[in-house]
Amino acid sequence: MRSTTFALVFALWYATSCLCTSSTKVILKNRVLEDKVVLLWLQLFASVISILGLHFVGVIPKLRARLNFRQLRHIIRICIVYTGGFFCLQSGLSYCSVSLSVTTRALEPVVTCIFGALFLRDESISKTMWLSLAPIVIGVSSSAMSDMTFNVRGFAFLFLADIFFSLRSLAVKKMRKDLADKSTMLNGTETYFAVCWTGLLLLTFLFMCKETLNLLLPAPHGEDVDVKSSSIENVRQAFSSSVGILLVNTMTFAAYNCSSYTLLGSISMASHAVLNAMRQAVVVAFSAWYFARSFTMLNMLGVFLSFVGVALFKRASRVKPKGTLL
Repeated sequence: MRSTTFALVFALWYATSCLCTSSTKVILKNRVLEDKVVLLWLQLFASVISILGLHFVGVIPKLRARLNFRQLRHIIRICIVYTGGFFCLQSGLSYCSVSLSVTTRALEPVVTCIFGALFLRDESISKTMWLSLAPIVIGVSSSAMSDMTFNVRGFAFLFLADIFFSLRSLAVKKMRKDLADKSTMLNGTETYFAVCWTGLLLLTFLFMCKETLNLLLPAPHGEDVDVKSSSIENVRQAFSSSVGILLVNTMTFAAYNCSSYTLLGSISMASHAVLNAMRQAVVVAFSAWYFARSFTMLNMLGVFLSFVGVALFKRASRVKPKGTLL
């Protein structure tokens, strides 16, 4: 990748990440779209359309259209934990600030190491990797204690998101081992595209089940039946009143993920991990400016320690000759 192209994709990655996270917070805070399943469906739909568009114009030359049974089995596993992770992340974001949500995401390496030690016995975790987790735990704890938006329910959702995303990493690890042959191996963009369209099918099924129950079950006691509006009506009202913020959110979600996978295929995974840790710090700074929030010294120290720990962990994990816990 040329330096100019790299700089543009890098800037797109950081900018769309800031806009996507902050716009998601605005949507949830202002109840623009109350159904998080529908919001995630729209985000995945935008990703599928964007990838197909980039493939059509030749930016993404290779895009596998059909999957065999082995590939589909792995993709479904990844899809379940991926969509579950984003649902919990958005649920936590609806209760907590952007800075606390992004900082708590730094706990993912801690959960990944624990799961890796339990379920991937052939993967050795070095002492350096374990030691790098200390500043993450200290940083997240400091940030949580000093954040005024902290509450148990929101933190629980965020921690569940870390568990789901760690399971996603393990699922991707197992897929790469099982599909080691070049004829069956899926690259990063193909994996993300397959996860998106399977996620759309999964969320559509869940949405239809929810709407069916909404129609069959009686309205809550004391509530008029006419007041019990469906999620479809909620989506229509949201687009009619706040189409701008929804378009910004869904398109930046797609651009953020696509640019991230593009960079991952152009630079080393260690460099990508460090840039990703820096990106999280930029998201926190942008959200503080956008929402006019002030940070205490303890909060800033917690954010700093968390992202430094993530960078150290990713660096240490790339030293292992057998591979990494993604």
